[in-house]
Amino acid sequence: MVLFLFGISMGEIVLLFLVVLMLFGSKKIPDLARGLGRGMNEFRRAADDIKREFSQSAEEIREDLSEMENNIRQNSHEIRDMAKDVYQEADDVTSEAVADVYKLDQPEVSFEDEDLSSDKSPDPTTTEKADADSEDAESSSQKDLKKGSDTPD
Repeated sequence: MVLFLFGISMGEIVLLFLVVLMLFGSKKIPDLARGLGRGMNEFRRAADDIKREFSQSAEEIREDLSEMENNIRQNSHEIRDMAKDVYQEADDVTSEAVADVYKLDQPEVSFEDEDLSSDKSPDPTTTEKADADSEDAESSSQKDLKKGSDTPD
């Protein structure tokens, strides 16, 4: 015997059809077939509706995600621009502070221009103090040299 479906042979299938024919009669079998066809058709429509609903909701979710992604990209560009502005301002403030500390923001003056442009005579107390400081520095360095030569090698 030939196996047809699910391990059922052709003889078993014929026997099932004869049993169905005897139970329901020849008039009821077409009605049963129509009802079975309608039920299968309705089941197929319900399955298609469910698939359609899933695909529509998936498409809505994709649109929402795409919109969120665009918002995130736009906000990230705005944040990046703000960060660049903050870094630029910080660099400006830092460079101004460094320039003020080292007095780099003042115009350069050469000594020749200073001598020619100033009509004031130098303050004698300031020059005397500077001369005394330089003499003290020279005498202390000479003392250090003498100490170094006094020590035996």
